[in-house]
Amino acid sequence: MNIAKYSVNNRVVIWVAVFFSLVGGVFSYTKLAKLEDAEFTLKTALVVTSYKGASPHEVELEVTDVIEQAVQATQGLDFIESESKEGLSIVTVEIKGNKKTAEMPQIWDDLRRKVNDCRIHLPRTAYPMVLDDFGDVFGVFLSLSGDDYSYAELHDYSAMLKRELLTVKGVAKVKLFGTKTESIEINLLSSRMASFGINPGQVIGILNDLNSRWDNGQIDVDGQRIKIRDRSCFKTVDEVGDLVIQDYSKQQIKLKDIAEIKESYQEPVKNLMRFNGKEAIGIGVAMSWGVNVMDVGEDIDKRLEALNAQLPIGLNIEKVYFQSDEVAESNRLFMTNLAESVTIVVVILLLFMGLRSGLLIGSGLILTILATFIVMLAGDIALQRTSLAAIIVAMGMLVDNAIVVTDGALVALQRGHSRRKSALMGAESTIWPLFGATLIAILAFLPIFLAPGSVGEICKSMFQVLAISLGLSWLFAVTQNVLFSDVFLKVSKNSKDKEPFSGKGYKIFERLLMKVLRHRYISLTVILLILIGSLMVFSKVKKPFFVELTKPLVTVNYWLPEGTDIQKVEADIKEIEKYVMGLEHVTSVTAAIGESLPRYILMAEVVKNNSSYAQLLVRTDEFDNLDGVRKKIDSYIKENYPAANEHSKLLLGGPPLEFKVEARFMGPDPEVLHNLADQAKDIMRQEKLAINVRDDWRQKVMTWEPVYNQEKGRRANVTRQQMSIALQTANDGAVVGRFYDGERAQSILLKMVDDTHDQNNQLQYLPVWGGGPTSTILDQVLDGSQMGWEDPVIRRYNRRRSITAQCDPISSDVTGDQLLAKLKDKIEAIPLPEGYYMMWDGEHRKQVEGNENVGAFLPLAIILMMIIIVILFNSFRQTLIIFLMLPLSFIGVANGLFVFDKAFGFMAIVGFLGLLGMVIKNAVVLIDQVNVLIVDKSPLEAVVESAVSRMRPVMMAALTTILGMIPLINDAMYGSMAATIMFGLLFATILTLFVVPLFFCLFYKIKIVD
Repeated sequence: MNIAKYSVNNRVVIWVAVFFSLVGGVFSYTKLAKLEDAEFTLKTALVVTSYKGASPHEVELEVTDVIEQAVQATQGLDFIESESKEGLSIVTVEIKGNKKTAEMPQIWDDLRRKVNDCRIHLPRTAYPMVLDDFGDVFGVFLSLSGDDYSYAELHDYSAMLKRELLTVKGVAKVKLFGTKTESIEINLLSSRMASFGINPGQVIGILNDLNSRWDNGQIDVDGQRIKIRDRSCFKTVDEVGDLVIQDYSKQQIKLKDIAEIKESYQEPVKNLMRFNGKEAIGIGVAMSWGVNVMDVGEDIDKRLEALNAQLPIGLNIEKVYFQSDEVAESNRLFMTNLAESVTIVVVILLLFMGLRSGLLIGSGLILTILATFIVMLAGDIALQRTSLAAIIVAMGMLVDNAIVVTDGALVALQRGHSRRKSALMGAESTIWPLFGATLIAILAFLPIFLAPGSVGEICKSMFQVLAISLGLSWLFAVTQNVLFSDVFLKVSKNSKDKEPFSGKGYKIFERLLMKVLRHRYISLTVILLILIGSLMVFSKVKKPFFVELTKPLVTVNYWLPEGTDIQKVEADIKEIEKYVMGLEHVTSVTAAIGESLPRYILMAEVVKNNSSYAQLLVRTDEFDNLDGVRKKIDSYIKENYPAANEHSKLLLGGPPLEFKVEARFMGPDPEVLHNLADQAKDIMRQEKLAINVRDDWRQKVMTWEPVYNQEKGRRANVTRQQMSIALQTANDGAVVGRFYDGERAQSILLKMVDDTHDQNNQLQYLPVWGGGPTSTILDQVLDGSQMGWEDPVIRRYNRRRSITAQCDPISSDVTGDQLLAKLKDKIEAIPLPEGYYMMWDGEHRKQVEGNENVGAFLPLAIILMMIIIVILFNSFRQTLIIFLMLPLSFIGVANGLFVFDKAFGFMAIVGFLGLLGMVIKNAVVLIDQVNVLIVDKSPLEAVVESAVSRMRPVMMAALTTILGMIPLINDAMYGSMAATIMFGLLFATILTLFVVPLFFCLFYKIKIVD
């Protein structure tokens, strides 16, 4: 079937298709799901095990090692990381990226079974939990705060907001952050305990007895089964105070006679939140999989507006991060850039190809984009970061087919053919070469689509959108373009019957081409020298795999020495946030103390519970003002808080990185590992490009170790457990039960207040109760005590102990790759004892994995491209000529990135793949023209005339693409891609017009005859 002829003979069909493309495209854009990032599953789960009272070393050996042995047989396991802290084991299980999202529930079930099976090998008091929702993203994160409102009031209102937001359609989960654990605090007074002869163990036993529910069975009365209910559990705080206790003389008293009872919160708190200098509670909203973020965000906005009316004056709901707003802004910027690019392309076409030709080609571009939206809607492809990037890349290729077809029609018109015949000749002569070239351009992105791991999952839509848009551009070029050429296209009377390539520009180009062909070996040498020089230039180009996002957000991680009390951290943060809020351009400051904010965006770093840690999330009015604010914050903290380790960074367009450069050492002995890490840190500190040097085991913490004496303990009738309870109740308190008042559950916290000694702050005088009515002091059951130091955390990687030396580049002008190059040889030269290993982690590891994933199916894509070219030309030599253009196209890329000071990261790689498609397409069409002309002309004439005839369409396609990328060149996200395509295509034009003819003459030994 001749598609071009069908289009001319069936005009109504094409006009209807054009109409529905216009209307349907606009409609589809409004209905397309709009997300911030492509949906994909974080294939990470945590196995969290509480083992109270154990040191990090004990947790590692008794809990972590057992769980790691169990989970290492999990199907699809990539690696295991673990951290053993005081009383807590956290094992991170990472599944290989090639596992599909649909497989993950089964994998997590398998993990749970393995964890459950290993419980018999764990200590009796160790309780493991599998958390497979670690990757949940709370894309809507709100703050509830207000002047003159207590924490209790904030909590009650936040709980109400949580209940209401859970009813919004599309909301999957709502999480409160910065909450405190409510408790009933019972402060036992030691003087009254002693006077009544009451033992704390009695209080604990009676509390557990009266607060527990027991199955009382049923009775049979006349054939009826009647359930027996015991409702003597206490239900109010007053009832707790009325608890009856009998001393050893059988005298009965009430608990309130020997204790102070109040509602309180457990200390120390686990995490706190502040917003713009006020105490706040965070409300994180996670949306269901596959929903339209814009629609759900709008519904949440409406619900919040209604709820605001119910809140008292002064209580405010603020947006910390609102995903639908972010998506709306990114779509607005995209549409602006798209409109600017289309306008530039159309203007260039109008200027250089005439009014009718320009409008004809421009209309095809608009129709292609709108029709792409239709197919995206039908295929459930959302508009998000990667699909938007695909449309931007496609912009450089969508006009190519139409330009070639239109130029062919113009040439035929100038040679005196009718409008219809000219329109058909323009399409029919190139229809299949253009189809093959378009297919090759699509295949250039196949490695991204097939890439294993998260790269393929995230970038799947990029390949889909490019395949759709490029395929449609070819279809419109040989249908709509042909019809429009038949209807609208014409040439001026002066141009008619005139040789199309007799212009001055064509003659200059022909003379230059003949010089290149005549001095072919000199030309070839010059090209090779330029290529070598460009490779040298490329060595100076930055090479981060992931670029920073253009969001006006900076996170500031603030660490005080390990073991610092959370209240000290909070005091520092109050001062810092006051300074930050006074900075120009800062619009909001959110502080999380004790752990990082919940994952509000996929790229956000998550720091788990640590009392010495805090995080600031600072938002500015514009992204361009962010760097200045960040530098001021860094400088202020370094000058005023010398004990702190401060670490600020922007959000990355890829996996979150704690530090950009990380050297991981693995081996059995912690002291040897510390020594190796210290050597690496010394090297990092000596490097002037490195800052924020530290390791991930942090500082050792002080411990006090009482030595229990069994003989003394037996004589005093005091066990180790009773000593432990005495120590715990004298400090933070011991949780001895749960209290439920019909609405909420609260912990029962028991504390002992020593009001009998003036030296109550000295632990040796601490009252310790055994099994009798009297107490003894702690010193009476000890063989003394000692101070010690221990690691606060023991980390392991794939079941080996590991410590990581970490640092960052000194500024955003220095990449992690450049810093690593300075450190690599020196750190790798550190001698490793037998049984110890070193590996590079951080950005380098992610970059290597990303490049390997993208390159995994590159050979397949190249083979498929070669097969298509061989099918088109039935020639190995012509296929080789085309593929020799690919390495040479790197010349423009290297110089473009260097001139614009852009990085060769993921977006630049995407741009380079698009460039390869453009280079191959131009070469295919040119060689096809040579094959057509060589039948009736000499080989040299065929080569030269083909190059001359391709000059205008090649230059027009290059010019429209290069100028169309101008709006993106300063964009932080897409700037490197724009530079890659602009400079790469500039040199690719020279490749097509000069180097392809040169190689053709060399391969076919075509001689120059004067």
